[in-house]
Amino acid sequence: MVGWVLPGEPSAAHQRLTMRSILLLLALTASSTAADAAVAEERREPFDDLRLEVHGFVSFGYLQSWENDWLDETTDGSADFHEAALNLISRPFDRIRLGAQLFERDLGVYDNGRVDLDWAYAAWQVGDELELAAGRLRTPLGLYNDVRDVDAARAPVFLPRSVYALRFRDLYVSIDGAAAKGLIDLAGDMDLEYALYGGDKRIADDTGTTTYLGAAGYGEGVTVDVDWTIGGMAHLTTSVPGLGFRISVLRVDALRIAGDPTPGIELASDLDYWLFIGSVEYDLRAVTLAAEYSRLRGRGSRGIAALGVSESTQDDGEGMYVSATWRQKRWLEWYLAGEAEFDDATDRDRSHAWRLIAATAVRPMAHWSLKLEAHYADETLETIQVENPDGAEHHWWGVALKTTVDF
Repeated sequence: MVGWVLPGEPSAAHQRLTMRSILLLLALTASSTAADAAVAEERREPFDDLRLEVHGFVSFGYLQSWENDWLDETTDGSADFHEAALNLISRPFDRIRLGAQLFERDLGVYDNGRVDLDWAYAAWQVGDELELAAGRLRTPLGLYNDVRDVDAARAPVFLPRSVYALRFRDLYVSIDGAAAKGLIDLAGDMDLEYALYGGDKRIADDTGTTTYLGAAGYGEGVTVDVDWTIGGMAHLTTSVPGLGFRISVLRVDALRIAGDPTPGIELASDLDYWLFIGSVEYDLRAVTLAAEYSRLRGRGSRGIAALGVSESTQDDGEGMYVSATWRQKRWLEWYLAGEAEFDDATDRDRSHAWRLIAATAVRPMAHWSLKLEAHYADETLETIQVENPDGAEHHWWGVALKTTVDF
């Protein structure tokens, strides 16, 4: 008996043919997908699994001062000012991060274009509350030391010099050792960021630190050595939006400095140091207010062993500033700060600096910035006297220009 087929209903043969076509199409699609995946696998770059990020910057600047030289012979103007850095970050596994940066700086008579391994580390993210790291690590001193090379993070050309020593960048930028840090949630919409670190500190013989110490009286062939360094940082983000407080502490054991002020006669010092920095920052979206206070305390001895001469010595440096940054536009920022610095906190009348700084930053493009910074200073510090051996004026002006391209 011949079956009837309803209008529009496919026959059994047609149904079998359609099913075979679908299965064939699926097989071909799966085969093509597998082939495409194989080709894609073959085309993968050899470093894809490392998840590499490459960043860096290049900057050029100009320094001009009146009445006193500053960092160089700047009363005649100096273009001897440039910086560059290249860093790589890799995340080969979900909780593992590797990183390194090469840094080069020529700041007047300091550093002279030497290239340093700025930092290099391996970090294991155990959880939000704990990360362990080892290698050459940035030291979290104050609010901005660990981002001091990121021009986009600030409007002025330089960080406040009363807290972030400009000539001694290599002394404070990093340590060779290990660290533990993390973020702890607290009650009331607050959290606590912390860092604990320790290790060794190495200073090359031709850095900004040794250049300055040589001019300050240690003479030729200055060397700097440290037994060990430990430190910590705690940053409290409060329940007030944008308001945070930070405490940073650094201990340097047996900072030894030696040089030859006279050929064949070595002057050497050996001091233990404590550095304390208290910070507050209040970010009001368009305006950021910041204030920091630093106190340096060193105790030890200095002398000339060949002559049997030795004396106790101490260092009681102090610095502070308040600043305001106004982000008027996405591409335009204004900055104003007042600074105070003292060679001796126990006798502020002896040697001091009062500075007023104004700056602006223009960013014509996302990765290009132009900056102008001007300062007026009433200053009798040893730093300015070292750079003006024939006599320094108390009142002087300075201007810094800088352009940076980052990627």
